[in-house]
Amino acid sequence: MKALVFTIVPFAILSGAAFAASDGPPTFNVEPSCRAAAEASKVQDRLQGCLDSEKKARDQIVNEWANFTPETRSTCLQASSVGGNATYTELVTCLEMTRDVKKNPADASMRVTSNSGNGPRTAAERAKGH
Repeated sequence: MKALVFTIVPFAILSGAAFAASDGPPTFNVEPSCRAAAEASKVQDRLQGCLDSEKKARDQIVNEWANFTPETRSTCLQASSVGGNATYTELVTCLEMTRDVKKNPADASMRVTSNSGNGPRTAAERAKGH
């Protein structure tokens, strides 16, 4: 138990409250999300696995942050915070999906028709806000 506490506490301190520097990646406190996932799963090492996964996603974001446009970063920061505590895995997923749509907007696998039929038909159109 002590080893788990010594692993979680530094990660939680480094994560801090959610904020985003204008020129750098955000810092999230992912412990509440990981703790909730661990409690829901009843798997003993789920908490540590979640924290490890979030650290890996954060490292990836730190390494790739400059490759994303400010608009993409802002949109994905908002999306990753919907529903409560933001997580790095949600943020990296959004960043990657948005990047991929912009690279290949004609990809038929990314076509989605809105429920009303009047909305954007492709992921690229949705990414542009059409």
